[in-house]
Amino acid sequence: MQNLEDVIERCGSLAPEHIPAFIQANLCRPFASLLTLSDHLFGKVDSIGSNEFEASFDREFAVGPGGIHGLIANMAPVYRVIAMIRGTTAPAAAVNRVHSDMVSLTYGLLRCVEHLRFKHNRSQWDPTGGYREFAIIREKRDDKPLFSGPGNVPEIGRKYKIILK
Repeated sequence: MQNLEDVIERCGSLAPEHIPAFIQANLCRPFASLLTLSDHLFGKVDSIGSNEFEASFDREFAVGPGGIHGLIANMAPVYRVIAMIRGTTAPAAAVNRVHSDMVSLTYGLLRCVEHLRFKHNRSQWDPTGGYREFAIIREKRDDKPLFSGPGNVPEIGRKYKIILK
């Protein structure tokens, strides 16, 4: 999915009255399944659901490009555009509806990310470049402290040359 601001710029200028429908069609509807998952998770992001729900969650909630990345990359631009078109020729009801839908998607995304974090160890979803590796080491050594004393260099310090003072 392309950045919403880039699409609007390439298409020329969209009239304010067309922007709410554009956002609905290109962001709210494509990510509507997130709301179904989120509704199920309301109040229980930190528990495992039924086998059917968890299979659906794993199938429908993808992190990164091709997944929720398209939503995340466009959230801030959409909120800015919504603020800019208030009070213009855009129908107030359409602007309020798209704003409400974006707020629902925002909270839905939060619930799904929280559930993902609960469901899977950090070593499976943290970005590479130290974070994931640290989580893997931490997971393996869960019963032992990483830092055992001032003279000892912990495993993570040896691997990444962390300077300990």
